[in-house]
Amino acid sequence: MLHLEEHENYSVYKSSLHAAAKSHRELMEDGGEIPMNELCELCHDYAWSQGFWRELDQRKPEVINSKLMLIVTEIAEACEAERHQDPENFREEIADSLIRIFDLCGAVGIKDIYGEIAKKMAKNWQREPMHGKVA
Repeated sequence: MLHLEEHENYSVYKSSLHAAAKSHRELMEDGGEIPMNELCELCHDYAWSQGFWRELDQRKPEVINSKLMLIVTEIAEACEAERHQDPENFREEIADSLIRIFDLCGAVGIKDIYGEIAKKMAKNWQREPMHGKVA
């Protein structure tokens, strides 16, 4: 297993990542928005630089399953915040969920999550109310 720090281009990668993160941070502080597809790359790059992705083979089923369960955990934490009527924590946990989803998209090479969402919504618009289920 090769660790990120052992990669031959690690220092170049890390400095370019910090420059990109600073640019995105400044954009957000100025009230600008980062396109959704760029968020996937940004969230994944950040997670990778912080050691959350140690293995170069990011397509291993056990790794993907673990990351999916972390997303579920963030959703459960949002549910708990809602139960405690804590809107600030609720928003934070929803943000954590999206950060983990965007990170996973970046890891598995989903380059156009916006397009994937648009395709799925177009499909959903064709479905009957409640997708034919009874509540």
